[in-house]
Amino acid sequence: MNLGISKKYLALAFVAARACFFQARKQSGIESIQALEATRTILLFDPEHLTAANHRKRHLLHLFSSHPSSTFQTALRRDLLVITSILTSPLHRQSKSPTLWHHRYWLLTTYASDFPSEPKEISVSSPPSHIPLVCADIDAVCKAGERHPKNYYAWQYARRLISFFTEGAYACCEPKSTASANASNVEKGYADLMGTCVAMVLSWSLHHPADISGWAFLGWFLRCSSKDITLPSPSRAQSTVSTLAVVKCVGDYAVRLEQAKESLWVFLRTVLADGTVGEGGTEEIIGQLKDAGRKSDHGSGDCMILKERVRRTVAWVEKNSIRGNWGDTSHET
Repeated sequence: MNLGISKKYLALAFVAARACFFQARKQSGIESIQALEATRTILLFDPEHLTAANHRKRHLLHLFSSHPSSTFQTALRRDLLVITSILTSPLHRQSKSPTLWHHRYWLLTTYASDFPSEPKEISVSSPPSHIPLVCADIDAVCKAGERHPKNYYAWQYARRLISFFTEGAYACCEPKSTASANASNVEKGYADLMGTCVAMVLSWSLHHPADISGWAFLGWFLRCSSKDITLPSPSRAQSTVSTLAVVKCVGDYAVRLEQAKESLWVFLRTVLADGTVGEGGTEEIIGQLKDAGRKSDHGSGDCMILKERVRRTVAWVEKNSIRGNWGDTSHET
């Protein structure tokens, strides 16, 4: 199981932890540390054990209502670490657990709403500081996507998370008296967040071209973001590029490596047809794809596969685009 423990002994540990959990909860209630610790083994073996997940929620709510803020903050971060370790483990079912992804979302949204200013990383009054928190979650999603390909539960969680931070948290930033003063800071934080996450997901998708879930998320992300995205570079300097440049990067990658993965071409045709890159951008990329198709006329078998991919992509965009027609594709490719 790549955990250093066999499934047989993990199952035995689960049975023991389950018995311990119910006994400790019966004796000490929601405050039982023994019951809380037992839930880790329970969820590692059975990620859909709703009773164990709910116990962890109730324990956190209890700490929030009856303990100092620092105690709650420590417990919350520890809980997030436990959930992350299970979701990114090499176990097959765990990385695709709807119960655990929902629990993680609950943790972060509760964290943001109950502590809008104390935990600096998600304070909307200083947006750039929350970027590491969101990026850490996108990184966890990418790792879970590697553990379980086409992990739609993980990528759907990422959509909900990004929507929360860009719509929910930003919508209720500051009192009206300070809203105007923070407007530019919020806008910068939004651009930095979008750019950093786009760079992470783009890199992941290019390394996993057959994973439709990652490409679908990237397409959704580009539609949600502005036309200009601030992308980080290895030198830690930042450069502003357009959504069009991101899509062109994918197109160049597909043509240069003669990619035949259907998922990548589905991404390209979708963002070209739905207006993500704008009318001019679509025409430009379509022209480049046609040129690539013509150059592959007398190539090898892989070149002929690329030509067919280009032909089908251009025809699909022509048929389904919100703009309309780019000419007769049957003769140009």
